[in-house]
Amino acid sequence: MLENIKSLLGRIRLPDLLKTRIDNSTNVYKRGRDEYLYKEGNHSLMIYAELLTGNPDIDIDISSIRKWLPPHQDEYLSQEDKNRILKKFCAYLDLNGVSYRVTW
Repeated sequence: MLENIKSLLGRIRLPDLLKTRIDNSTNVYKRGRDEYLYKEGNHSLMIYAELLTGNPDIDIDISSIRKWLPPHQDEYLSQEDKNRILKKFCAYLDLNGVSYRVTW
């Protein structure tokens, strides 16, 4: 039990300590337990990634990448766009040492 608690506490990261910049136009910010704010230029969207116990650390729900937040909510997100966003989000997780799996 104590080992489980130590493991969980070791995985908690303070938002200020996480690296957020992926490239010149893309940043990711943790917002709550299971949500991340993805910002690409002046567009943003929320990505749901469930915190798990054990390995991997989180489970990315690809279906949560579905539309931009206002005022761009009516702009179409193609499958190519979604794949690019997922790739960049995974780069963010890799940069911060977070293991993950993707749920399609």
